Amino acid sequence: MPKFVLNVLDGPGKGRSIPLSLDVPLLIGRKPSNQLRLSHDEKVSGQHAEIRSEGEMLILKDLGSTNGTRVDGKKIQEVPIGHGDRFQIGETMLQLIDVQQDAGVDEDMSIQIDQAMLAKSRKRSPATLLFLLVLILAGGAAYYFFGSPASSAGPARARGAKLVEIPGNLLQAADAYFEKGANLWLPLASGGSFDLGTEASSGRHGLWAQLGAAEGTELGESDRFAGSASPAIPVQEGRAYRAQAMLAADEGVRVALRLAFYAAAPAPDPEAEPNPEAEQRLIRAPLLVVGSRLEALQGRDFAERSVSALAPSGAVEARAILVAVLAPGSSQECSAYADDIALVQQGAADPVLELAGSRLQVTGSSQGVDSPEVGGIGNAWLRIAGRTALASFASAPAENDPSLQALAKLLPLPLNDIFGDMRVLKGEGAFQLRSSAAGAMQFLVPGDMLGGQGYLVRREAQKEGAHKGRIFEGHRGAAQVADVSGILLGEGIVRFLLSWPKAGAFRADALPNGALRFTIDFGGELDIQLEFQDEVRKAQRLYREALAADRAGQIGKALQAYAELVKRWPFDQDATNKARARRSQLLLAGKERFLAQQRAFDEAKAFGYEGLYRRLLKDLDQMLLTYAGAEKTAFYEQAQSFRAEVHKALTQLLREKAKGVAERYLRIHDSLVESDLKRLAELVERYMRQEFPESEAVQKLGR
Repeated sequence: MPKFVLNVLDGPGKGRSIPLSLDVPLLIGRKPSNQLRLSHDEKVSGQHAEIRSEGEMLILKDLGSTNGTRVDGKKIQEVPIGHGDRFQIGETMLQLIDVQQDAGVDEDMSIQIDQAMLAKSRKRSPATLLFLLVLILAGGAAYYFFGSPASSAGPARARGAKLVEIPGNLLQAADAYFEKGANLWLPLASGGSFDLGTEASSGRHGLWAQLGAAEGTELGESDRFAGSASPAIPVQEGRAYRAQAMLAADEGVRVALRLAFYAAAPAPDPEAEPNPEAEQRLIRAPLLVVGSRLEALQGRDFAERSVSALAPSGAVEARAILVAVLAPGSSQECSAYADDIALVQQGAADPVLELAGSRLQVTGSSQGVDSPEVGGIGNAWLRIAGRTALASFASAPAENDPSLQALAKLLPLPLNDIFGDMRVLKGEGAFQLRSSAAGAMQFLVPGDMLGGQGYLVRREAQKEGAHKGRIFEGHRGAAQVADVSGILLGEGIVRFLLSWPKAGAFRADALPNGALRFTIDFGGELDIQLEFQDEVRKAQRLYREALAADRAGQIGKALQAYAELVKRWPFDQDATNKARARRSQLLLAGKERFLAQQRAFDEAKAFGYEGLYRRLLKDLDQMLLTYAGAEKTAFYEQAQSFRAEVHKALTQLLREKAKGVAERYLRIHDSLVESDLKRLAELVERYMRQEFPESEAVQKLGR
């Protein structure tokens, strides 16, 4: 039992009690590195003050704070403090309590009655003395069961219960049961944190997070959600690990436990600027996060929550993470509590569904893996051929839940945070996720799954059939597009196709660890296709047809087959890559031929070469015949348009030539008329009207 505690009498965190260790100074301030963190008091500096022991004396020292430290209303620099002394830091009023003096109760529950009180009692009646003794005894019992008079009304449990130690716990005792502090727990990259408190499931201390704000105060990010991570423990890929914790919460706050796996930390850059935030907060992105559902546990005793998972490929360490989030519409001050936290290695994880050599692991379900349908899914992630293909499926919060939105930016949310009845079915060559609820769904794809070509899937509404109306568009990196109904990722045997019936918005965000986070509109159905034998055979057949047409000189037919393979059947990597490359070669050759024809056209226009025009038209006709079947390509349409332009230019050239010839015949006609050779003149006129009917020369005849 600690000798001293600090009681928060007023301000943010009112009712909290903090045990003091005389071994090290107690730092007080807003930063996460302080043992007493007053993050909700805006008038408290980052490192505001400290309390240290000098022999039997405690010293309170201001650390150069902006608003100062006050004892009895006066600013101080450094003063000794003792039992009952009150001091103010920012808007927070604190009181130092010597536990052995307070309430007259020591650790053995012996009662010490003040001598002055006894002296006064001798002057009173025996009944009065008896009443006084009852009050003292009642006060001592109240202290034993409920803590100091300033302790908060936290979750119901027996104070002073025997400390529970969890077998096989990989966390050190101090970081699991908190009887000697919780200095190695790190808050998440943003938001509030879980700090040391006196509400415990067993023993005397646990972790405590305060959310919300005083009435009339605007909510900040640290008021909306809190999260803290345990020290990292080493893990082995493919081994099963379980996180467990005792959780409780006030009304207005939801609380949950997460289990997060991380890759090896990058080597520090010796030239990089120091980043104190990286040491005080957990800013690394996890490979995989699974967790219990966010719950409102108010009005209940501490409740145990646990979650297990296989360490994914690339994982070298794991952490237990506590999260607490304000409920929608809630803003009042409220708290979440945690104690007796463990990370243990176990023989097996939650159910693993196997299909086509792939494994879909799920959490939150009590059903066996042999069931055709597994319900109550909290998390799901996919492993193919020993590689993590989908790190997790997660739900994305609605816009009317800003607190949950803020947390979701840091950690994926389990499916059952939004989709309470999520279930998985095993179909033919595919898993199916089904829920009666709709909303936004997210899934993480590790960076090593992004090496091959990815495809977005769109559907052609005018066509029917499972495949005829499906178009695959190449995709890489971050993007935000509409009308997407699926995504194909991976290559070879490590490949999967996600598809959903109703096309909707699709977003891809790049993460610092090289992974991509996809967000889709989930309408209640999602298929994960893992077998592609039929699609591969179709792709290979199309490639053979395209190659045969190519060798026969039917370039248009070949282009059409190559395009069909790439756009609708990109399921055989070798055939798809060859088709894409050969199609590019054919289109490039056609474009080069097209450019040569354009140069010839410029020459024909410059010199008025009728023969060059005619050769050009013949070449264009031959090229269009060769590329027949590729009418929908931009190149073919350009060639058709160019032929029309060449034909128009030739027609104009012939018209100009005809005009000159007609003028010469007109002069001959007029000379014959003047020479009174009327019969010859009539023959010339008849010829002119037949050959040049629209010419100006014909119109001049007979004038």
